[in-house]
Amino acid sequence: DTSTDDAAAANPAAAADDAAGMTLNFPEILFEIISDPANRHILSWLPHGRGFAIHDKHLFASEILPAHFDGTKYTSFTRRLKRWNFERVPRGPEMGAYYNKNFVRGRPDLVRSMVYGMEDGEQPPQTAEGEAKDSSSDNDNNNSNDDKEEEGREQDQERERERE
Repeated sequence: DTSTDDAAAANPAAAADDAAGMTLNFPEILFEIISDPANRHILSWLPHGRGFAIHDKHLFASEILPAHFDGTKYTSFTRRLKRWNFERVPRGPEMGAYYNKNFVRGRPDLVRSMVYGMEDGEQPPQTAEGEAKDSSSDNDNNNSNDDKEEEGREQDQERERERE
């Protein structure tokens, strides 16, 4: 699998974790993809390294998503970003870029500390038995209205960019 080999070249420490049987989570996989120089024409770190931008949404959907995210649709990918507490820049020169305070170029240690679906200080939901519920197994297909709203916002933003 060349995608695994490419990821190993881009991030040997994460590749060693993966080879040792540790499964990478969503932000760790994304971190590797963005850090891989072969993907710069599709997505890359912002110059300051505290966020990333997708430059070619069509190539991202046709090449990156099928290879690394089980063919997830673009809207499902953006919903996952939200659930991992990424924020999208709504306007300005970095409009459309994504940020998370723990997603910083060259800092995979911060990425490992990211928590799915919770803000700082928030506790995971509890089951009836008092154990933390694993919300990462939520089904992405349950939110078709969210998909439509997200697509509408993205189309509005694309039209706004074209006017500039």
